[in-house]
Amino acid sequence: MHVGKPAGLPGPPAVIALTSDDHGLRRWSRLFARWTERRWIATFLITCLAFGGTPSRTQGRPGIWSLLDLYDRGDHASVVRQLNTVEDSAGLSRLDVELRGRAKAWIDSADAPARRRRAFVAGAVALELTHALVERESWADDLRSANPSALPHVTRVIAERPAVGDTVEHAWTLAQLATWQEWNRSARVVAGDLWITPEPVWALLLGQPPLFQLSKTQLTFGRTGFLGEAIARFPADARLLLAAVEGRESIETRCAIEYCRDEMTPSVLEHLRAEAKDGRGRRRDMAVANLAAFERLLPTAVRFAALADAHPEVRAEANVHIAYLAIRAGRPDAALAPLATAAGSDDQYVRYLAEYFTGRALGALGRRPEAIAAYRRALLIIPNTPSATTLLAALLLLSDKADDRVEASRVLLASAAASPSPLDPWDLYWYGDARLWPVYMERLREALKQ
Repeated sequence: MHVGKPAGLPGPPAVIALTSDDHGLRRWSRLFARWTERRWIATFLITCLAFGGTPSRTQGRPGIWSLLDLYDRGDHASVVRQLNTVEDSAGLSRLDVELRGRAKAWIDSADAPARRRRAFVAGAVALELTHALVERESWADDLRSANPSALPHVTRVIAERPAVGDTVEHAWTLAQLATWQEWNRSARVVAGDLWITPEPVWALLLGQPPLFQLSKTQLTFGRTGFLGEAIARFPADARLLLAAVEGRESIETRCAIEYCRDEMTPSVLEHLRAEAKDGRGRRRDMAVANLAAFERLLPTAVRFAALADAHPEVRAEANVHIAYLAIRAGRPDAALAPLATAAGSDDQYVRYLAEYFTGRALGALGRRPEAIAAYRRALLIIPNTPSATTLLAALLLLSDKADDRVEASRVLLASAAASPSPLDPWDLYWYGDARLWPVYMERLREALKQ
């Protein structure tokens, strides 16, 4: 039984053709179907051309598959060069998303014995991409859109191929640590999260506390975070152990950036205790948070001391942290001994911070001439750094000597005119091994060649 359309309503051509006995209409229907099919194919081809011609390469930027092949052949410089030629962060972000989508297929395209190494090649390209994104300041304007896409995904792909930890995996682990800590310098968690910190990636590295704006990335590593998994694989690595204590220092001894107090002088403590007792609302809550952070300063220093005793290779850095925690706790006298030890390090980053914190400790003790000498030594290690320059000039301007005031003006002008501006170790204090990213990446590149 044929059921027709309601009277007065026109049906589509195909329905009319198939419900008519007219041979001409049937022939017209077949021709229309062929034309429609060809038009769809033409439209598809035009769309592909408009977006670059192939699925793996978009006009004006390299294709991720070709980048993976280049890196696999050891041509790391070409990959870095091509990433640097991408004009904007949006182009790099598209590559990042493309790597996430195609990494596993690229890895599995090789014979089974080669796939583990290729997984680390894909991981290395993800690190290079994330580094390139961090270099683009516009990328980090919105943290929710600035979560690396490929790096967490490739990390899970590697974890799904378990094997005994080897040189390549160890190099990859340290390079990934430095990459996350470098990204930490650009990432910002805005008001609205339950926990706000100046350096949110420490929560990702340690697994706690949970952050809504980092939830997708944080879930990649589970409850123990990246460092928990890394230390389980390499339990004796001193750099990983140091990073774990540094992360706890950042999370446990600091509070929201706009309310965080640095040095807890007696007057600051008196003010905070009064606010905690008699204040109201957010002012009271932040006073309580600062006091709680203050109580954790010296216990955190004890953790660094235990690490320094067990691992001499990181003792100088641990001593820098111990000293700064003592200064923050209002115990500048306790900072001087560990700083004297750290000043003998062969790492200029550590030596600079040792002299810089020595100046701060001596200044807090009222020993102004010695503090001035310490800041001058810091500036001999890395000239024109703003942190030591500013505090040195502040002390010199208080002098009764005209020569000191002239020196204050000179060092300030020299620092302002320095080009390029020196990388200030104090600016890197909260970012762990971010400064070692080039070193770790070169180790990974070399390990992949073997």
